[in-house]
Amino acid sequence: MKPGRSFALLIGALTLITACTSDKSSPSAADPKSTPPSVAPPAAPASSPDAAESASPTPILAVDPNNPNRPNLPDLQGRWWAWVAKSTSATNPLADPNGGQCARNQGTTAWYLAGTSEGAAIRRCRMVTLAPIAFPVVNMKGTQADCAMFMADAKGSVELDGKQIRPDRFDAAPIHFTGVEGNPITGNAEEVKTYACGLWVQLAPLVEGTHTLAIRGSSGASTSVVDYTLVVTAR
Repeated sequence: MKPGRSFALLIGALTLITACTSDKSSPSAADPKSTPPSVAPPAAPASSPDAAESASPTPILAVDPNNPNRPNLPDLQGRWWAWVAKSTSATNPLADPNGGQCARNQGTTAWYLAGTSEGAAIRRCRMVTLAPIAFPVVNMKGTQADCAMFMADAKGSVELDGKQIRPDRFDAAPIHFTGVEGNPITGNAEEVKTYACGLWVQLAPLVEGTHTLAIRGSSGASTSVVDYTLVVTAR
């Protein structure tokens, strides 16, 4: 075979191989069996279930489980009402305008906070205790029927250090307590046996430092609006 013919055959073979390879890697646009390039799925919208769940309020509940004297739910309400009824109108935590009465009559089982009986308050509370914290968002005492009506319309929100807390719902539970003469709850020192209900929050002891707490609650014409600055220090 002549050299010139060999060179021509080699070029022809290479051209054929290139054409076959090009046909396999680049399907024709007119070919109905051609597969279009894949497209990435669209990003999930901001209102997807996952996004909504991550934005929902997160409870920060817990009366200290290691405290053997922690009150159960009905007893917690009874103890709180007894705490409020231990003070006369002049020093009562419900009417406290600035937090000066915050430490009055506090025990070791829980540190109680009060809302407001009317209007709004801004309070600064110095807490020298490591006890759990408990308070109502909105609450009442009365008959079981009174509580049923009250709780049907009860609503509220709580925010601790910018984080929302979902309150617990306490329906009517029997309580009893004895106040002091001149207290704004009963007016006298007689024993009271009744029912209590409300929206409540219980918190594990806060770490040392300054915390902000915003309480907003209502049921019908009853409202409770208070902003706390809680200054927590070691004993």
